[in-house]
Amino acid sequence: MNSRSEKSSANSQGDNMLLEYMGVTMIIVGAVFLLIMDFIARFLIFLLGLLLFMGGVLFIVYGIFHPSYKYRKMILGIGIFSLITGIFALALPDIMAALITLIIGIFFAAHALIAFIASYINKERRSNNIGIGVINSLFSILVFAHWPHSSMAIIGFFIALDFVVDGIWLLILSRDVKMKKRYGDKI
Repeated sequence: MNSRSEKSSANSQGDNMLLEYMGVTMIIVGAVFLLIMDFIARFLIFLLGLLLFMGGVLFIVYGIFHPSYKYRKMILGIGIFSLITGIFALALPDIMAALITLIIGIFFAAHALIAFIASYINKERRSNNIGIGVINSLFSILVFAHWPHSSMAIIGFFIALDFVVDGIWLLILSRDVKMKKRYGDKI
């Protein structure tokens, strides 16, 4: 083996280990987030409110000094809306969480309905679309089961679930990279 292929092999092994470490770390972080779902959701609402507030201030300043009168009202309107929404999120995080979970629940219900309709239109992918529709229906039911009282828990749960699923995906990717390296194009 020449030095170039040895370096490539070492880099590939290092990349594979990095994927494994990242995957395990994300699964652990997701599991910890499951234990502190309410805190994670409140922190996310706080960040959202802070970013909306700062964005609103910047839009208002930009709108005041914008050279075109034609777009000034629109820019100021967006700034005022963002500013008010940011203040609302910072002052009333529980109500903001309820609104966010309402939007999430509606999204899952709409996605389930679209998947069920698609299962009748596309006969070749019927089972996939029905499966997607069932999963989204279950998520929608989960969101609306105790809404709005469980809003913080739902937001925290979905954040934690995302970390766990992404960690599992990274571990699968690491395994695939290892298999590709070992067997090449034979798999």
